[in-house]
Amino acid sequence: MYRSIQRVLQQNGHDAEYKESSKAQIALYSFESFEFVFLAHLLDTILGYTDDLNCALQKRDQDILNAVSLISLTKTQLELLREDDGWEKFLADVTSFCVKRKIVVPKMDGRYKSVGRSKRYYVKLTNYHRFKVDMFLGVIDRQLKELNDRFDEVNTDLLICMSSFNPKDSFASFDKDNLVKLAKFYPKDFSITNLRRLTYQLGNFIADMRGDKDLAK
Repeated sequence: MYRSIQRVLQQNGHDAEYKESSKAQIALYSFESFEFVFLAHLLDTILGYTDDLNCALQKRDQDILNAVSLISLTKTQLELLREDDGWEKFLADVTSFCVKRKIVVPKMDGRYKSVGRSKRYYVKLTNYHRFKVDMFLGVIDRQLKELNDRFDEVNTDLLICMSSFNPKDSFASFDKDNLVKLAKFYPKDFSITNLRRLTYQLGNFIADMRGDKDLAK
């Protein structure tokens, strides 16, 4: 919808009767800048890679193992994106978009000129550093940090272990070892003696559940 939004801003900016025509002109100036296009593409790319995971985590009936798989896949995709090949392809896509719409593409080794911000905050800063290091890698690294903080090794193990208690398809994913491992995360509730008993109790439990005709219905 870039063209449509651009036309609206142009019309409003040149309409003397429009009360906020000056704001429309300022918005158009930013809208037609390489920086805006760059950030819009970056936002679209990051959300594109994380969308499946975001949707999966919001489902009440989500398969936990599938969610864990999506977490790992999303991290991998973001890590690949931040490599040189990912940067070059991304920059090529942004540049192509700008060329088609006659937007000036700055040279990456040139000095960065901020759009709508004071120049004193970006003294002797190259476009390469601003766009790749500060924006591109900066945003990706923050996304990866967020995923790693929320889904570290312990949390991931917890999710995997919890999935073993899923009653779907007559407890098809039931795994006694994983459930014992899950209990070990709560030492105050499960002593060594209780853990030994739990192994047998889980065996009795699954046999009872799978043999229950009412549950099978």
